[in-house]
Amino acid sequence: MDTTLLQTGLHAHALPEIAHGLPARERPRNAAVEAPQLVAAWAVHGDEVLEAQRLRYRVFAGEMGAQVKSLPGSPAGHDIDAFDAHCEHLL
Repeated sequence: MDTTLLQTGLHAHALPEIAHGLPARERPRNAAVEAPQLVAAWAVHGDEVLEAQRLRYRVFAGEMGAQVKSLPGSPAGHDIDAFDAHCEHLL
């Protein structure tokens, strides 16, 4: 099994490559298998944190239908809350 190294500020994690969405027993034997390209990184700068907050809004409000209540004065389309100042943001 191939692995990808995820380097974070504190830790490095080896992540197995998931090459196909179906379990092996359900996959056709001759199915072409391509590994998806996935990159993950910690937000370091303010613009990256804003990008993470936009992504969070898109997932929770857009895809899951959540009612997101951001802090007053937050830009539209961002999920910004009181915990952001204490959290790491992953992109």
